[in-house]
Amino acid sequence: MHPTEELPSLRATLRLGVSQLSHKLLLATLYDVKFYPYNPPGVDPVFAICGGPCVWICRPVYSKDTSIEILRVFQDEDVQNLNSLAWSRDFHTGDPLVLASSERPKINVLNVTTGQLVRTIIGHGAAINDLAISPQSPYVLASASNDHTVRIWNLDPALEKFSCAAICAGEGHTDGILACAWHRSGRYLLSGGHDAIVNMWVIPDIPDENSGTDHVTTIHYPHFTTNEVHSDYVDCLQFFGDLILSRSAKESKIYLWRIRNFSPDLYTTHASIPSPTAPEIGHSSFTRSAFGSGFERLLTFETPYADLFYMRFSLFHMPHKRPILCAGNERSKVFFWDIQRLEEGPPEASETGRWAGHRKKTMLQGEFDYLDDDTNASTTDANAAESVETTVGKGKDVDPEKKYGVDDPFRELQAHKFQVVPKVTFCVRQVAWSPGGEWCVVCGDNGMVAVFSRWMN
Repeated sequence: MHPTEELPSLRATLRLGVSQLSHKLLLATLYDVKFYPYNPPGVDPVFAICGGPCVWICRPVYSKDTSIEILRVFQDEDVQNLNSLAWSRDFHTGDPLVLASSERPKINVLNVTTGQLVRTIIGHGAAINDLAISPQSPYVLASASNDHTVRIWNLDPALEKFSCAAICAGEGHTDGILACAWHRSGRYLLSGGHDAIVNMWVIPDIPDENSGTDHVTTIHYPHFTTNEVHSDYVDCLQFFGDLILSRSAKESKIYLWRIRNFSPDLYTTHASIPSPTAPEIGHSSFTRSAFGSGFERLLTFETPYADLFYMRFSLFHMPHKRPILCAGNERSKVFFWDIQRLEEGPPEASETGRWAGHRKKTMLQGEFDYLDDDTNASTTDANAAESVETTVGKGKDVDPEKKYGVDDPFRELQAHKFQVVPKVTFCVRQVAWSPGGEWCVVCGDNGMVAVFSRWMN
C-alpha cells in the first residue's frame, strides 16, 4: 500500500523546442498540458503538450534509462502559438483525439493513432484561449474566445456541417474570455476573462432540438456573474465539487469560494433550474445570481511570484483519493496543497485527534470523497540533478495556522510542500494530473517540462 498522503516529487525534466535547418533547439513557451482522461487510473498515462506551432504526445516512463518518451509530434505551420488542448475520442473507432487551439479562430482535431489532421473546427471570430471537454461526453467541447463568447460544439461527425450547438453570449463578458471549466454534471460551465468577470452558465442538453441545423442555441444570460472575486484577468478556474477555485493575474493567490444557495442536487431537470433572465441582485450591483444570493470566499492559497497573465493551476480530484492542488510560479517553483489536510489539521493534530481550525469542515468534507538529446527535445533525469525540495515548516517552528488554518478566508495558506525545478528559471504556465494521480506534469517558458511522481517504488 502506498502512503495516501504522499505529495509528488520531481522525477525528470524535459526541454522541448522546434528544430530548424541549423539543428538548433529553438525553445517555445509551452502553454498547456493535458493527460488523456479515458484510460483507467494507472494504465498508460499519456499526455499532450502544446507550444509554438507544435503538439507533442508523451508518456512518462519510470525506468533507469529514460523518464519521458515522445510518441508523436504534430506541427501546424499556420499558427505561431498553440495555447490550449483537450482530449476526445473518435466517434467510430475510439482512437484518441487531441484538440488544439491558438491565436487563430480555429480548432484542430488530430488523431494520435494515425497522426492525421481529422478536421478543423471554425466559427469563432477571434483567438481561442481555452478548450474544455465535458466530463459527461467526449463529444461535447467548450471553447473560450477573445470574441467575448464561449461556444459549445457537438463533435459527432454526422453533425460536422453544423457542429456549433450553443453560444454563451449576450449579457456575459465585455472582453475576451480566457478560461472555461465544466461542472462534473456537464450542465454548468464557468468562464473567466480579461474583464475580471466570473460567470456560471447553464448548458442545455447536447444534442438539443437545434442540433444539425443552422439555428444555434444562444444562451443570453449567465445564471451567476461577478467581478468582485478578482481584480484582474481571470485566467484559470475549476470546480471543486460544487465549490470554485479561481485565480487572476497580478494577485499571486488562488481563491476557493462558493455561489450561495447553489446546489445542483436541487435541480432534477433543466426546467427546474431558476431562470437567469431576471437574476436577483446579490450583496452588490456587481454580483448577480439566479440562486437568490451572492458568493462566499472560503480559503486563500498563497502563490508568491505568480503575477503574470496566463498561469494555470490544477486540482487532482477523484473518488476515494485525497484532493491535491498544484500551482507554479515565475521562479521554477511548484506548490502542492493536500486540501483534505486542511480539515484534518497538521500531522501532529491527526495523531492526537485535536485540531481547532474546523470552521470550513462542513463546507469541504463532502468534496473529499470524490486523490536524449535530439533535434526536438532534450531530457535530464532529475534524480541526477541538483534538486531542491522543501516542505514548508520543516526545520523551523512555523505557526500551523499559516498552512492549515481555515478560520480566516483571507489568510493566505502556505503550500504543504514546494519543490524548485533545478538549474533553470522559468514561469510555470500549466499543470496536469494523470487520471490516477501518480503523475503530475508542469510546463512553461523556455520549453520546460517537469515531471513529478508519487507512489513509485
